[in-house]
Amino acid sequence: QVVVTTIGPNLTIDKTNNATTSKIGNQAVNYTITVTNTGSSTAYRVADMIDMRPVSIMHESGDGIAVGGFGGTVTFDLPDLAPGASVTFNYVGRIELSPPVGTTAVN
Repeated sequence: QVVVTTIGPNLTIDKTNNATTSKIGNQAVNYTITVTNTGSSTAYRVADMIDMRPVSIMHESGDGIAVGGFGGTVTFDLPDLAPGASVTFNYVGRIELSPPVGTTAVN
């Protein structure tokens, strides 16, 4: 009898923000993104992680490379992650000054 055990990385992504209530125009939202390798082997040469922002939120500061103003993306360079290892990225997004009435941004 031969027993084959498959091993491999398994990445999980958790994104949170500090918005405990609704935000209004020109307010900041702090985002934290944590990537964890819950697998059994190292994740090597992982592709960049790209976070897509709603059209009413702009990358203001922090980790990542922002492309585009409101909306757009933030790109994060992921390092090799050993089993159980994680990396955390933080950035601040700013809501546009006068979003159209009824605008909902889920991010």
